[in-house]
Amino acid sequence: MLLRARIVLPVSQPPIADGYVRVAGDRITEVGAWADLADSTGAEDLGEVILMPGLVNAHCHLDYTDFIGAIPPQNSFTDWINALVDLKRDVDDAAHVRSWMNGAEQCLLNGITSIGNIETRPDLLPDLWEYGP
Repeated sequence: MLLRARIVLPVSQPPIADGYVRVAGDRITEVGAWADLADSTGAEDLGEVILMPGLVNAHCHLDYTDFIGAIPPQNSFTDWINALVDLKRDVDDAAHVRSWMNGAEQCLLNGITSIGNIETRPDLLPDLWEYGP
């Protein structure tokens, strides 16, 4: 696969204007300026985009995704944690799984390809594996 983009943003070198990335299998095999490319057969032009590696969210709680707005503002962090514990007690397993999946989908839609999830319900992980790659 050969991809062309307005800007290619490799991590190991400065941005490349009008660049390309060649992928073979699951590996990037070549990155460079479009003008320097010898064979552009089968290239897909992505247009006016920045092609870059996926972003990393090093700390998240995917199973809390659907809790947004469920807890009113609290007076202290301790009060907020207590409200969160109470809320979690009232949420069934299926809702936790849906929330986790919604969070994973939000990550992918926003360019986050790697996460460090703080898993509070490891017992539910087998329910999530069926959705994995």
